[in-house]
Amino acid sequence: MKRMSLRMTLIAAALVGAAALGTTALVNAQQGGYGPGCGMGPGMMGGGMGYGMLYQLNLTPEQWNKVSAIHEDLAKKNWELAGKTQEEAFKLRNLMTAEKRDSHAVTNQYKKLQEVQLQSFQARLDAQERIDGVLTKEQKGQLRRFAPWWGQHME
Repeated sequence: MKRMSLRMTLIAAALVGAAALGTTALVNAQQGGYGPGCGMGPGMMGGGMGYGMLYQLNLTPEQWNKVSAIHEDLAKKNWELAGKTQEEAFKLRNLMTAEKRDSHAVTNQYKKLQEVQLQSFQARLDAQERIDGVLTKEQKGQLRRFAPWWGQHME
């Protein structure tokens, strides 16, 4: 019985991990690999733009203050949403490892997990749009050259 319980726990953990990786892979595929929200790469904290790119834009001190505040807000949201993601993933794991699995409950819980992941993506998108509002037209042009995925919507 203990062996079966351990096996079910490991299977459930693998399924939850695969679901999380699948969502990340889907986002990466939709964005061409790197870009806003693609984790490690040119972005920062999944926020889509690291300070390295910003240094090349010659921001004014006022712009730096605004961008730093945007990044700080995003970091706070990311921490909160990371906790919620873990919480929903744990609930999903527990439903998956139940002795009698309820497919309807598992599906609903998976949808809750996806909703939190969507909130995280939307927070990154909002931060990107807020940073767009801080930049001048010339800086946006420079940014398009540095990070083509960033400037596709700026005209």
